[in-house]
Amino acid sequence: MVTWQQVVDYLVNGYKSFSQDGGNTLIVQFETSWGRSQLVYILGSDDRAHVTLFSPVGQVDQINAEHLLTLTGDALFGILREGNVYMVGHVIPLATFDVGIFEHDMRTVAQQADQHEMALGLGDQM
Repeated sequence: MVTWQQVVDYLVNGYKSFSQDGGNTLIVQFETSWGRSQLVYILGSDDRAHVTLFSPVGQVDQINAEHLLTLTGDALFGILREGNVYMVGHVIPLATFDVGIFEHDMRTVAQQADQHEMALGLGDQM
């Protein structure tokens, strides 16, 4: 099974647009369509059996939640609310961790959040 520290090491060595909040959250910036960018937060710790990926869509007071949910359609990843922000989120178990799937899922979370942000007319805020 992959450890949280191995995930951290992979991100530190593999991404130049990487930062860490000093705790258990890592942040990677992805370039998306039309010169836009999107942040993906990777949350984990040594005592968790999974890694959580999330990417912000927009502030709760700027988004009609029902409309946001209709935009998700049959998307593989869910919508969550953290504080005053709606996000696209996904969980990856460490027991079955695969770097190819991890890469794909990080990029897909970023892409979906960015698409929702554009569809809601929010600009490139997050």
